[in-house]
Amino acid sequence: MKKKLAILLTGATAVGLAVFFFRPIQQQHPELPQTWVSVAEVKESALPLEISVIGSIEAKTIQISPERAGHIDAFYFRDGQSVTKGQKLVHLEDGAYKAKYAASLADYRYRISNFNRMKLLSNKGLMSSDAMDQADAVLKQRKAEMQTNEDAYKKMTLYAPFDGVLSKAKMHSGDYVNVGSSIVSLTDNKHLRVVYAVPEDYVAQLELGQQVRVKSKAFANTVFKAKISYISPTVSVENRSIQLYATIEDAGNQLKPGMFVNVVQVLGEDKQAILVPGKALVPVLGGEQIFKVVNDKVYAVSVSLGQRKRDEVQILNGIKAGDKIVTDGQLKLHNGMSVKIKS
Repeated sequence: MKKKLAILLTGATAVGLAVFFFRPIQQQHPELPQTWVSVAEVKESALPLEISVIGSIEAKTIQISPERAGHIDAFYFRDGQSVTKGQKLVHLEDGAYKAKYAASLADYRYRISNFNRMKLLSNKGLMSSDAMDQADAVLKQRKAEMQTNEDAYKKMTLYAPFDGVLSKAKMHSGDYVNVGSSIVSLTDNKHLRVVYAVPEDYVAQLELGQQVRVKSKAFANTVFKAKISYISPTVSVENRSIQLYATIEDAGNQLKPGMFVNVVQVLGEDKQAILVPGKALVPVLGGEQIFKVVNDKVYAVSVSLGQRKRDEVQILNGIKAGDKIVTDGQLKLHNGMSVKIKS
């Protein structure tokens, strides 16, 4: 009797254990419901081919310096003033040059009068041709001397060679200035250019007149337009790059020479670029993935990224035009999973 009871208890225990363990196993693998996702069809789009680099703003700047030494007599500008071409800037003491010019001018005028009198006598046969030739030679010599002295006298006053903005004066009234010494610098702030370099890989795609976009942190919401005006004929052996500069169109006196700027060089256009919404990308270890939908199932595809265009991203490989990709709901997906597509 006891033996039968033990057998019954053992069997009941086995059945109970089987039921206990069998039910959790069934619960661990319930049939998962299909996940709803949003899908978009991949299409080809036109995409500008661009390269972004750092550049700096430059402008034509010259030093206002005399061709004759002397003491500074007067300034006709104030520091930082805007001036126009031909405007008087600096006057040097010119007493000696002025006197020399006046003397040579008087002598030249006398020689003209003397030559005219001799010409009248020559017409009457009272003056030899040799004397007339000598008088003519002397007249030309005195004229050259007068013009030389006039030029030296006029060079004691310095003028602006073009429109621009002056720097702070480097000297004061009364200072003695040598030939070639800088008194003040003049910058043409109306015609700026951005200087930059691009890797030599892009040499074949560069052309004069190509569009360039320039942005500065100082004017974050402003895009300045420019066009390539110069392409270096050589490539730098130090960093394998080629230097360019682009003329900036109407900077509105905002950009200043010496500023660092961001430069976007437009190289052309890819008319068959693959662009997808940025939200379709799923970050993974080592890169990005996109879920592609095939027969109501999703498959994770690794992709390589190109340029970004607002809220879209260029895909270089991994998907092609006509593919359907998940744009919303992909965070709950795994490879090979069945999905339902929102209409």
